[in-house]
Amino acid sequence: MPSKIDLDVVLLKIFELTKALDAMPMSKHEGCWEHRIDDQYTLVCNGHKEPLEWGCQTVQPYHFYVEYSGWPFAVFNPATGGQIGDGSMANADAFIAAMEAATERAQDATGPERTP
Repeated sequence: MPSKIDLDVVLLKIFELTKALDAMPMSKHEGCWEHRIDDQYTLVCNGHKEPLEWGCQTVQPYHFYVEYSGWPFAVFNPATGGQIGDGSMANADAFIAAMEAATERAQDATGPERTP
């Protein structure tokens, strides 16, 4: 059964990853922005004011959509929250850990953050 997302933690992890990948703002991308987090998770973001198609899914405006091994896993937005799968292998804690690892890989690839 799906569980309610700890949205603050998930959004913070998405922010850290998208910052490391220089992917913000999401509205700068034509269509949905997507990132393969690892072999299981794919993160999709619609940063536009209209629904957009991604694969066979319609991603609503300002929503995140996540797949786990090609299957729908989560859908949420910052304003109203959402739901995330709660399986033994695919759950909120595993997703957050995957996001942290992806952020670390992205930071290693871009080098240390520089301040002016």
